[in-house]
Amino acid sequence: MKRWHFIIKPEVQLKYVFLTIIFVLVTAVLMYLAMFSALKLGSGMENLTSGEWRALMGLLHQRFVWVVVILFVSIGLISILLFHRLIGPIYVFEKIIRMLRDGDLNIQFKLRHGDELKDLAEEIQGLVNYLRSGVQADQQLLTEIQRELENILKENSSNQSLTARIEAIQQKIKNCNKLFRL
Repeated sequence: MKRWHFIIKPEVQLKYVFLTIIFVLVTAVLMYLAMFSALKLGSGMENLTSGEWRALMGLLHQRFVWVVVILFVSIGLISILLFHRLIGPIYVFEKIIRMLRDGDLNIQFKLRHGDELKDLAEEIQGLVNYLRSGVQADQQLLTEIQRELENILKENSSNQSLTARIEAIQQKIKNCNKLFRL
């Protein structure tokens, strides 16, 4: 299952990108305040004129804004890429669960190289394989029961009551075999 879109589940992915960027912003503001107070309280700063102080603070503010913008863009892009490696497998798992819910047991999947949650993917694939083999075994058993019922019908064709009951059971068996696609 190859995926080409980086924004797979926007409501989840963008939420965590936004939270990461907020974290970076709060960290940046705290760093700015720490630098400002270090400069304000640092020794030798009292010798600066008010013009020199404004020029120093303007330069600090300008450089700081550029650093924050670069951090926002780079961390935003990196977050999208990293969350893609996590959200992508979750998207695949949701798709598989929908297929299982619809009775499709003919599922084979593999995550991409670099995706997260590969252990969970292996467990899900193991569960699918287990369910498939169990349903196959049950269907074989039902087929054998169906044959046996047909033999009983042939042997007791004159007994109308028994024939009606066996035909009802056979119909139930046919319905059981329709629940899953192998």
